[in-house]
Amino acid sequence: MDAKETVEKWREKKSKEGGRSMSVWLEPEAVQALDEIKAALELTNAKIINKSLLVFSRVLKDSTQLHVITKLLDGQISLFPGTEPIKQKVKPATKEIQAEMPPALADIKNRCDQGTPMKEMKSEIVDVIKTMLEQNLSRTKIADRFNAWGLLTMSGDGKWGHSQIGRMLKNKPMVQEVAGDQEKNH
Repeated sequence: MDAKETVEKWREKKSKEGGRSMSVWLEPEAVQALDEIKAALELTNAKIINKSLLVFSRVLKDSTQLHVITKLLDGQISLFPGTEPIKQKVKPATKEIQAEMPPALADIKNRCDQGTPMKEMKSEIVDVIKTMLEQNLSRTKIADRFNAWGLLTMSGDGKWGHSQIGRMLKNKPMVQEVAGDQEKNH
């Protein structure tokens, strides 16, 4: 097998794994940063870019860091000292991510990240949903925010949707009734 066939086979494998080949132009400051990272960590350009995107994605999901990302993308601050801020404005689609996560929900997310099953915190999540509804947020907006903040669904996978928010609200009284019945029986 010659070099061309080897490369084709490798690209085919990467594509089947869900990867995508991209050709991009980097700004001069980004080229400088890439070269510095490459020299310091001895990684390929592809690995640096892949890891950077994964880190950026995680930061976007962390409500405590969103104000920094928003300022970066809005051109209010620069990424590196001595460089110009990014001129791109934040797109409206990021508004749900920019909204601050309620402290009660942040606590739920932290406990979930530490291994507490979502189902054990269902009534607390319903309380958060009710509070958000009282703030005139629709079920769809609540689901969008839950997804943007990286909150797991009850099953631990999938995405939140308006219908799941509705089911959570319908099931709350049943949860309270069962708990009340158990207390009466003891």
